[in-house]
Amino acid sequence: MSARYILRLDDIAPNMHWENYSKLRNCADRLGVAPLIAVVPDNRDPFLLDNPVCPGNFWDEMRERQESGWKLAMHGYQHLPHTTSGGILGLAYRSEFAGLPADEQLEKLSSGRRILESEGIRTDTFVAPGHSFDASTERALLECGFTTMSDGFALYPYVTNGIVHVPQLFSTPRRPPLPLGVWTFCLHLNTMSRDRLARTIRFLEHEADRFIRFEDAAGTVSLSVANRVAGTLTRRLGVGLASLVGKSD
Repeated sequence: MSARYILRLDDIAPNMHWENYSKLRNCADRLGVAPLIAVVPDNRDPFLLDNPVCPGNFWDEMRERQESGWKLAMHGYQHLPHTTSGGILGLAYRSEFAGLPADEQLEKLSSGRRILESEGIRTDTFVAPGHSFDASTERALLECGFTTMSDGFALYPYVTNGIVHVPQLFSTPRRPPLPLGVWTFCLHLNTMSRDRLARTIRFLEHEADRFIRFEDAAGTVSLSVANRVAGTLTRRLGVGLASLVGKSD
């Protein structure tokens, strides 16, 4: 199987860079690419709130995206850090969930899910802010009805604590260092420059036939230890190469 790609859009909330979002949305629709979009249920992050407010009804837009075939995921609860834990992956220095008592995590996840459901948003997928979660997060996710996450180091999806992880290795859309695997490119539209957005759109236009839906990837779980090891090494290689050209992930 040759390499396949997933497009993920993070920090989707009423306050964000709507011009970038609209351009990316129109491109994806034109090419038949269905991204995974990480929606913050109750955004309280002051950095995100500093962006323009949705010109229309935010939840109408989310319901429209859902009906068009895009996959919506819950991106935390309020997008606010509560601990300094890097969680299982150890990528961050703060977390909304990792390190909190299990009952607190369960309450936050349940509250976020209730908000989405009240707006007609159906999802079984979670995206942890800052890539930070722990085993208690995974157990709480299962209790709340979540079965998949977009995160982790691997070439193909894998399972830990009952949760299917679809790996997310890079933020810059580019040809991966290996011609196999499932590669999720995570975009932050709020901080994306015009030049980077233009390059991203060109990549989508050139590689559209390699993009698959998140749910299709989640069904291809690999249990091989080599899968995890290769993913970790590939991420390190990719980040090293990116730093040489000034594009960090």
